[in-house]
Amino acid sequence: MSRRLPTNARLIIAAALLVASAGCGSDSPTQPDALTIAASTFGGASADPAASDIASPIAGTAAGTIRVTGTIRLPAPCYDVSARVESSNGFVMLQVTGEQRTGGCAAQVTAVSYDILIAGSSAGRHSVSVRHTVEAGLVATTNDVALLDVVVK
Repeated sequence: MSRRLPTNARLIIAAALLVASAGCGSDSPTQPDALTIAASTFGGASADPAASDIASPIAGTAAGTIRVTGTIRLPAPCYDVSARVESSNGFVMLQVTGEQRTGGCAAQVTAVSYDILIAGSSAGRHSVSVRHTVEAGLVATTNDVALLDVVVK
């Protein structure tokens, strides 16, 4: 006496196997890109009461690069600005941080422009997020300023 699964059960198992194998051989990255900041330029602080946080990620001119230009709004001119980049499954996160120097200074809304070149990206479409963080002592304020798809060469 042989034991066969009912037709419905066989269809469910076949569908599950089909769904499970759908990711095999796809163009989705299996490991994150090893991204680095190849170049960064931060402008001098300029007093600007109307300053706002902006960022514009685009594909760089060289293969595997993403260029981000923008402006981070700071509450005072005595901040050091830095950047770091992370990647996960085609998603790129650029974090631009303004950190208050010890000693402080007079409050005055300030804008610092930047131009950052990210290298090491695989070719294809990537979602690029830019986040600005302003740290003053124990307080940090975060602002997500851009989320755009960029097609990298």
